[in-house]
Amino acid sequence: MQIIDELKKQFSVEDDVLLIETKEATQHYGKTTFSAPINIDCVIVVKKVMTIGKALKLANVLQFNLYPVGTNKNWGYGSFNLCSGRPNVILDLGQLSNISSTDKELGLVTLGPGVTQQQLYDFLTENNWEFMAPVTGAGPEAGVVSNALERGYGITPHNDHFYACTALKAFIPHPELCEHQYESALSAFDQSNTDFIDKSYKWGLGPYIDGLFTQSNLGIVSEMTIRLAPKPEYFSAFYLKVFNEEQFEDTVALVKNILKNYAGIVGSINLMDRRRLISITTENPNGFESNVLMSEQQIQDIASENQLPHWLVVGSIYGDKEVVKATKKVFKRKAKAMSIGRINATD
Repeated sequence: MQIIDELKKQFSVEDDVLLIETKEATQHYGKTTFSAPINIDCVIVVKKVMTIGKALKLANVLQFNLYPVGTNKNWGYGSFNLCSGRPNVILDLGQLSNISSTDKELGLVTLGPGVTQQQLYDFLTENNWEFMAPVTGAGPEAGVVSNALERGYGITPHNDHFYACTALKAFIPHPELCEHQYESALSAFDQSNTDFIDKSYKWGLGPYIDGLFTQSNLGIVSEMTIRLAPKPEYFSAFYLKVFNEEQFEDTVALVKNILKNYAGIVGSINLMDRRRLISITTENPNGFESNVLMSEQQIQDIASENQLPHWLVVGSIYGDKEVVKATKKVFKRKAKAMSIGRINATD
């Protein structure tokens, strides 16, 4: 009997789940960023938080592998290799996309695991929050919680996304505990039902446990509270194209100098090599479905055709208009003095 037939018997109407069979599951969930498409036996799409616990209980009883995904679009971070010997089931948390205000003045917001960057941005805009969504280059449909759990980063002021996480709740796979939602000691003590103390103070009481849920399979996070960065008065992005491959060390030295001396003004800096630039600007010459690496000649030809540098420095400056304007001038002088290239910045 296939695993989906067993699951149909176990889930009730009250559980409110959607079960997706092998063919459709493989088509929509089987692609990864580092392997050929993989076979998925079944997908469980949950619409209630507590159903996560039941899915874990069934995984223990029926002996299948369970792989949780938020939006299934965290490229690279969100890919996975399946284990053999047991049915492989995806637990899709994308419907758990609730966003709630914890404290608007402090910029604290609580998210479900299915919340996308676009949904968070829309929430902040529609509710007049003067705070920034912690976006990444993964795109508007990629998840916020999943990226934070994989210790992702961005170029907004709170560039370390898990560091911005102040609290979380999760389910752990232990057979006797899997149906109970984990919460911190502070949350357990809080009788107000708002969890404000827990959600406003990252480190809690005693050993810090929340970090165990990052880049691990120790549990399934069902809720996360993050602290947002306030919108600055002014913003500017800056770019530096380095066409001379021999200037890599000088480029790194410049980046380190900027990060060291302009902390609080510069969010973070992304240093991208030519292969990265090719991957985000052109199609794979070996075909979309190919897992064949590009040859050095192909890289040189594409770079030449598209005028791509060996290295691209991308960063952001935040602050008062006068501060941002002055900082841009300083960066341009530094790059010119080191003969690396010309820094361009947005107005």
